[in-house]
Amino acid sequence: MHKVRHYFEKIQVEWVITMLVEDLIHQFKLVKDKNPLDVNELLDYIQKSYIDGELCIVEYKKLFFELNKRGAQKPDSFLYKQHLKAN
Repeated sequence: MHKVRHYFEKIQVEWVITMLVEDLIHQFKLVKDKNPLDVNELLDYIQKSYIDGELCIVEYKKLFFELNKRGAQKPDSFLYKQHLKAN
């Protein structure tokens, strides 16, 4: 019984995350008046939304990890600039 409950809880979490991503894409289309080119563009969009206070940290983290799982990443030049700022 425990395994069945765990299975359904996992499906529920995956469904919620899928809905978050679908809502994100819908919101992106409304704001930008176009489809996102790729997951990297969605990553840029959620980062800006978080900075602008439109996403809370919990939503941002869920979306960030899901987009990361789907292959989103920052360009090497961005990561290099961040490294330079830290040093």
